[in-house]
Amino acid sequence: GYYRGEAWYKKTMTIHHIYENQQVFLVFEAANQVASLFINGKPVGEDHIGGYTTFTRDITSALKKGVNEIAVRVDNSHNDEIVPHSADFSFYGGIYRDIQLVITKPVHFEVANLGANAIFVRTPEVSEASAKITVQSKLVRPKKGTYYTKQSLFNADNELIKTVKSRTFFQKEAHNSFSIDKPNLWSPDSPYLYKLVSEIVDRKGNVYDRVENSIGLRWFSFDAKKGFFINGKPTKLIGTNRHQDFLGKANAVSDEIHRNDIKLLKDMGSNFLRIAHYPQDPAILEMCDKLGLVATLEIPFVNKA
Repeated sequence: GYYRGEAWYKKTMTIHHIYENQQVFLVFEAANQVASLFINGKPVGEDHIGGYTTFTRDITSALKKGVNEIAVRVDNSHNDEIVPHSADFSFYGGIYRDIQLVITKPVHFEVANLGANAIFVRTPEVSEASAKITVQSKLVRPKKGTYYTKQSLFNADNELIKTVKSRTFFQKEAHNSFSIDKPNLWSPDSPYLYKLVSEIVDRKGNVYDRVENSIGLRWFSFDAKKGFFINGKPTKLIGTNRHQDFLGKANAVSDEIHRNDIKLLKDMGSNFLRIAHYPQDPAILEMCDKLGLVATLEIPFVNKA
């Protein structure tokens, strides 16, 4: 009972000057379900397949000085090769999440990493006494030159508590690791977040790129008989399921509404969220981290594969 087929979006963008030392990207948070990008009438990159994940296109070489036409074709027609095939929700089409224009220097954290965050933070060892943090960074840099990744950890009061730096190498990922003593632990009752600032710097300390990520330090486990434990404390998970829709807006929901939904869930006593049946807007996990909801995230294999 709703349209499934092609839709076109067109926009003009005036560029007064194109700099040789910049790269320009379009980051799509999602478009359902096959998206094709055209700039000045020419295709840019391959079609993106799948309606619930972020993707990025490098548009640097396609741009020209002056007026540029950006066109996006999105097709949500049924396709046996693309999941979901059937479900208890509608597969609305179109560009329904934000698009970001990102401009970088030649040395930068990878933007074209399938649209994902190029900073991978892991906490392999966490206890009340200490926490180990490892950071894996994907970056783009020339073969010549000396560059470092610098990781700075700030507490919730924005006080610097740790800084580490390591040299990077051409076409290799960068790795940093460090530990802190007596960490403030994240839990649904106390969702304490640290801030990790990742930078690419040269020998003189000049900053080429900077990315911020929130980090919660915790450990958890499941027991078939005793249930869920976080930081060694038994915790009853109480929550609900959530879809990305709103009255009169279908899937085209603003970040403000996404965030307010999570606030409402927290206010009604939830400490758990099943994000179903597909990856949702980045604002959802952001709010789960901030407000204290344990979350599970699904891929869109629903009913049948």
